[in-house]
Amino acid sequence: MGVTLADSDLRHAVELMRSVHDGSCDHRVPFSHGTALFNLSLPRVWDLNFMRLESWDDPPSADELALEADRVQGGAGLWHRRITVEHEQTALALLPGFRKLGWSVQRHLVMAHRRPSELAANGTRVIEIDPERLRAERHDFLGEARIGVDADAVRQLADRVLATARATELRLFAHERDGAVVSVCELYSDGRSGQIEDVATRSAHRGRGLGRAVVLEALEASLRAGHDLTFIVADEDDWPRRLYERLGFETIGRLHYFAKAPVRN
Repeated sequence: MGVTLADSDLRHAVELMRSVHDGSCDHRVPFSHGTALFNLSLPRVWDLNFMRLESWDDPPSADELALEADRVQGGAGLWHRRITVEHEQTALALLPGFRKLGWSVQRHLVMAHRRPSELAANGTRVIEIDPERLRAERHDFLGEARIGVDADAVRQLADRVLATARATELRLFAHERDGAVVSVCELYSDGRSGQIEDVATRSAHRGRGLGRAVVLEALEASLRAGHDLTFIVADEDDWPRRLYERLGFETIGRLHYFAKAPVRN
């Protein structure tokens, strides 16, 4: 029997994430140990242009994967290199090699909702919005959050929500002030599981419980839909994971993202 993800909820979470990624991309290209995914209309959105390691029984070395990334991603004209590893032990084995090569690593926690929230809803009004509105307003979010990112990259990152809407059942929960969205999160679903994603609050409105409010509304919507699993993915090294723990989410696995900054040919 091959190497698999031990936790059934983690398997279901990975299945939903793969489904969303696959549906958001233009095409897929197999390589020796997995699949490379591309959305070349949005080449600067790293989450839509990456290689996914899918063979965990006898994985290649970091050196081999880096060469494969140069061949596959470089051959497609991408400036960056990015490899996703969903199996934690495989990722840990690759980590020293990628660090030696100068690649960065991000560790994201897959957190499943397992218990009641310690924090009650705070009365904040949350509405649902459509993808086109979020696309238009996300320019402002990205403009203040990504100092030094040029206008074309901001446009592509904002357009990503339209690709996601084509790939999955998507609901968007937001709080608005003076007619503008100031806090938002996304809820993806495959009918069995729900994923809360891309939680963001404008900097001038942070510290008021708005992120908590939109996440709790998305969580309630997922529970009402009868999903067997509701989960959220959080950066292991950033503070929101602590909030999600207080909202009843528990870590069930880790995803590793190995990346190399843009190489312009």
